[in-house]
Amino acid sequence: GLLTQTILPDDRRLTRSYDALGRLTAESDALNRTVRYTYADDASSQPCAITDAGGGEKRLTWTRSGQLACYTDCSGNTTEYR
Repeated sequence: GLLTQTILPDDRRLTRSYDALGRLTAESDALNRTVRYTYADDASSQPCAITDAGGGEKRLTWTRSGQLACYTDCSGNTTEYR
C-alpha cells in the first residue's frame, strides 16, 4: 500500500493523501500545515503545481521522459532546464 502516515521519534505525525490513481495529493504535518500537489490530467505522473501551507504556488513542467523542464517558484522566478 501507499505510505499514509509517518510517526517521527518525537511522536509528531506526518500524513499523506493520494488520488484514485495513487498520486500524492497532499502532505500534512502535526500542526495541520498542508502541502498540496496538482496534476495536469489523469495521464500525468508528475505534479504541475505544488501549493505550500501559506498558499504559495510552485509551477512545474516536465519532459515526456519525466525530467523537470521548467520550474517557477512562488515569487514568479522561472528556471528552465535543458
